[in-house]
Amino acid sequence: MVDETLKSPEGDDRSHGRSSSFSSRTTPRAVPPVDLPEGSPRHLGHFRLIRVLGRGGMGVVYLASDEQLDRLVAVKVLPFHRAHDAETVARFEREALAVTELAHPSIVPIYHVGEDAGNRFFVMRYVDGEPLNDYAARVMSLGSKEIAGEPRQHGRSTTWRSALGLVRTTLRHRSADLSISLAGLADILRVVEQTARALDHAHQHGIVHRDVKPSNVMIDQDGQALLLDFGLARFESEGQGELTRSGDVLGTVSYMAPEQLSDKFGGIDGRTDIYGLGVTLFECLTARRPFEGGSSEAVIYQTLTREAPSPRDFVPELSRDLSTITLKCLEKNKERRYQSG
Repeated sequence: MVDETLKSPEGDDRSHGRSSSFSSRTTPRAVPPVDLPEGSPRHLGHFRLIRVLGRGGMGVVYLASDEQLDRLVAVKVLPFHRAHDAETVARFEREALAVTELAHPSIVPIYHVGEDAGNRFFVMRYVDGEPLNDYAARVMSLGSKEIAGEPRQHGRSTTWRSALGLVRTTLRHRSADLSISLAGLADILRVVEQTARALDHAHQHGIVHRDVKPSNVMIDQDGQALLLDFGLARFESEGQGELTRSGDVLGTVSYMAPEQLSDKFGGIDGRTDIYGLGVTLFECLTARRPFEGGSSEAVIYQTLTREAPSPRDFVPELSRDLSTITLKCLEKNKERRYQSG
């Protein structure tokens, strides 16, 4: 799975990439020194690899220099030892195809798809930032004053964005009382709303992400949320099925909706991503996930059989508004969730 690939570079630099366009520079961009493990390719086409940004079951992501356009990019490479596995290759190609169907400011674009000496790869924007889980921990820890407001029945909203918009309006109207923690909370709602818009864009194009979680959302230096890792994405026109030929579950169980874990809850669609976004918001607010256990089996059992706890059970200062929104996303019956981002 690619979920660990685009997040944390080694060392203190937590970036995945910074975008760049054509430039009037007369001198080449300064390129970081090469630091590649033994056996790594050095060049893929006109992209010179510099260092590993991250790795996972579906690929290795490198920081690279585009020697034609003089910019830093991220290059995702299918492991050579998996290049002959038809299922893995199909999933790798599906990721590239899914992202090229999309054009949204909160979705990392793909610039190039290629193959060099048997190495399949695609090239993406390099995002200079930090994963949402790190970002949330940082901004939410800056203060601890009241983050509450009166209930406003946000659960009646049919879309995720309209509900979050009401809460954000409440925060703006309370600006005279704004504490650092309120500012942090407002920031979290802003980037989660951006992520919801990105998912809604994907859903309008018939694409379900299927692996929404904090580590798959990067926040760049301008505070923009960017949705990553469409390695498990599925076109809604395709058949259902969350299992590989080996019977492994596709996804990260703590963020998977009931319908990803059991066909008793129906098929996969855009509302499946709403569940993952709900878990993401829950974790940003409480620094834990709604269902936690000592094993994947324990988490799956809880997801299928227990109602999600309220975020207020762990952070009593949170408003009922946010708890209502979060719990609506975490409904086991997808018909009762928000129907779109």
